[in-house]
Amino acid sequence: MLVGRDELLAEVLRQLDRCGRVLVTGPPGIGRTSLLDAACRELLAAGRTVWRISPGPGDRTTPHAGLSELLSAVPADQIAALPAPQAASINSVLCRDRERPDPIALRLATLALLRGAAEPVALVLDDLHRLDEASAEVLAYAARGLGAGLVLSRPGTQAAPHGLDRDATEIVVPSLDSGHMVQLLDAHGLTCRAAGQVHAASGGIPRLALAIGAAAHGSSAGSSRVPRSVALLCRELLAQVPAPAGRFLLAAALSAGTSIHVLRRAGLFPGDEVLALAELAGLVLVDAEERVTVRAGALAATVIGDAAEDEVMACHRALADAAFDEPTRLWHASMTVREDGAAAQALAAARLASRAQGNPRRAAEVALRAAELAPADFDRSTIVGWLSDAAADAGIAGDAQLVRRALAGLERHQAPPAERARARLAVFDVAGQDIDDCDELLSTVLVEATGHPGLLSAAHLRLAIRANIAEGSPRRATSHARRAVQYAVIAADRQAEVKALTYLARMQRVIGDVSAEETLATALAVQLPQSEMRVFISPWFVSAKHSLFDDRLHDARHELLALLPVADATGMPDDQIEVLRCLAEVEARLGRCAAALAHARRAVAISERTGLSPGPAWYSAAIAELAGGTLGRARALAEGAVRASTEERDQIYLARGLHIRGLIQLASGDAAGAVRSLRTVRELEQAQDARDPSLLRWHGDFAEALIAVGAVEEATAFLAEVRPVAAELCRMGVLAALDRAEGLRLSVTGLSTEAIDLLWRVGESFARLGMPLEQARTLLALASAQRRRRRWAAAREATLLADSIYREHGASPWEPTAVESPASAGLGLTQADRRLVELVASGATNREIAHAMFLSVKTVESSLTRIYRQVGVRSRVQLSTLVSSGNDKGSP
Repeated sequence: MLVGRDELLAEVLRQLDRCGRVLVTGPPGIGRTSLLDAACRELLAAGRTVWRISPGPGDRTTPHAGLSELLSAVPADQIAALPAPQAASINSVLCRDRERPDPIALRLATLALLRGAAEPVALVLDDLHRLDEASAEVLAYAARGLGAGLVLSRPGTQAAPHGLDRDATEIVVPSLDSGHMVQLLDAHGLTCRAAGQVHAASGGIPRLALAIGAAAHGSSAGSSRVPRSVALLCRELLAQVPAPAGRFLLAAALSAGTSIHVLRRAGLFPGDEVLALAELAGLVLVDAEERVTVRAGALAATVIGDAAEDEVMACHRALADAAFDEPTRLWHASMTVREDGAAAQALAAARLASRAQGNPRRAAEVALRAAELAPADFDRSTIVGWLSDAAADAGIAGDAQLVRRALAGLERHQAPPAERARARLAVFDVAGQDIDDCDELLSTVLVEATGHPGLLSAAHLRLAIRANIAEGSPRRATSHARRAVQYAVIAADRQAEVKALTYLARMQRVIGDVSAEETLATALAVQLPQSEMRVFISPWFVSAKHSLFDDRLHDARHELLALLPVADATGMPDDQIEVLRCLAEVEARLGRCAAALAHARRAVAISERTGLSPGPAWYSAAIAELAGGTLGRARALAEGAVRASTEERDQIYLARGLHIRGLIQLASGDAAGAVRSLRTVRELEQAQDARDPSLLRWHGDFAEALIAVGAVEEATAFLAEVRPVAAELCRMGVLAALDRAEGLRLSVTGLSTEAIDLLWRVGESFARLGMPLEQARTLLALASAQRRRRRWAAAREATLLADSIYREHGASPWEPTAVESPASAGLGLTQADRRLVELVASGATNREIAHAMFLSVKTVESSLTRIYRQVGVRSRVQLSTLVSSGNDKGSP
């Protein structure tokens, strides 16, 4: 099964039709062969004759090895029908006699066989770099003589013999994204969180990911050893670059994110040519600031594991000498000694500098390394302090393995209960959304924190978070948040008080408690520097989210953009992910699709790199992809978010994932699927007693889906149920969405004039709220209502205006659903064809349709010809009549 490559496959076939030669490149294991397999199936299904060669590693030096593979499939009678010299040349290649093949006869024979094919021929040459010169020369001649389509494949670092790929359109196979990685690894039974970690370890290379996934069952938890099967694949990838790249790759693996400038200073930079080759081979990534990172965690581990100890030590020394800052210098220097009290103290002192640089993970590593270097007679309380600091820093960095190491060290050194409690709180923090099983851990913390009100406040804050996420009980969460406030006041800990007040305000908003804003204002009134607070649990972040909920989108964007550099400066992944996610949602609502995609993709990358729960980041990425990406990627991310949240028993993001999945289903014409998804959202929110409809805006979408499947009475009752709450809380964006659903309801019940008036006002409402994509979606609904009134020109104008809005904002237009036309939906057409038919029915010209659907005029013409044949009509007029008559039948 081809996973995550549908769009790439379509592009390969499109370019083959356009220019005749396509070259597919990418590193070993990226999926070039799987893509060619799928292309062959599509070409065969389209009536093409496919000739395919897949040379092996030893074929490069064997004359005619590739050609013999190709010709061995030709029936003997076809060869016998050739002129005698040509048939003899073929038989010589196939080792049927001992004569050397005549080169001219062999050329002509191969060309004749290609010309004799009943259907147009496509030559598919996989691993082109392994093709022998003799075969390449013959095939190059035959392809020129026939004009046959060529689909070629080779690694980006290799050259093709005889210029076979000259003038070919190159298509680079990218890494598999995280949503599709979940699908790929599903057979191995990995959780979504584990799949995200495999994605980071594999760099998105499918074959490497499958090997890591298969090996995961046999390896012990937390093992740093690279399984043999994985190491073999990594070595195959590493073999693409020459030996001088070895020390450079080792340095990059030992100092992730170090700059080219530092590598030059250390004498470890191999030169621009080798760097470019390493990039082309998919081994390293170089960012805009020229920082080098090994692409896959497994590659980095293999490079380090295969290096001799003296090589690793020498590399650490060179990096220490070249370092610009003291923490980095001390870190690399510490890796060259065994036990050293002075080095331990120097490292511990450097921890604060690492924190100040926004690198909590390095701070945790430094503190742990200091504890490891301490001699046996070193002061125990000092070591305990270092380990406690390491646990806190690792918790902030979201690194579960480092937290576990710190906690184990604290228990080994018999640390006081309060220190162990702080480390256990860090264990909770790195669990992300997977906190359903943390009740026993928090019970232990409550015992160990006895007599420490500040710790008890922190414990009850975590209990509030668990009640909300795992239990789906915002009211119980509110109770714990109040107790957290009380303990913080007793401890005179203003920071803890602000955190607790902030979470209390969040829960009050969920349950529709009007005192939420007052509680948040109290938290905001406390004068604390932003640098002293975790951003995602700060009152400033919650204030930005409330601006989003209240449809003050520009205010929300301004507040979040101010918080992003704060989150980046701290280096705390939770902070970065939450700010980026929220920004992505704001930008999507504002119609700033490119920015939404950039923020969401960065959030996903951080989530995967740190091993945090993927559900929230995938949810926001699905929103961004639906707005400005592709439905395929949006669907994969939404499915991943639902699955991840289900696995982690996260009730909050399960509801969110189901909502975006339902919205994607509605956008792609699957109204029945949307009803199922959104009905589950309704059940979850009812169980959670979530009253405020502005937090998760599924209500209007659910009503639209119900109307689309004909459940008009249920939609009417639902709208009557939810509207009073939205009106009471003055949620204007929610009310506009409900009004759009009401307009569609009026339209399908025959009240088209009222529907048109209402939908026009709704479009204006969304425009005033600054939500252009919602405005465009409303215009499509308006066009549907106008067509029911046979207002063809007005429908055409509304449709084209919607398309212009989508185009202006770089957005992905919604496909019309069955609400728009029961007739076109019942003709057995694809979603794209239904949209084309609707545009024809509205009176749009072929050029206008091409502009609206991002197609060429020629494609529109050929699509219409095919649709005429499929539905049994001969003209645009007959097609429009068929659609309008179906609309009449679909209207009560």
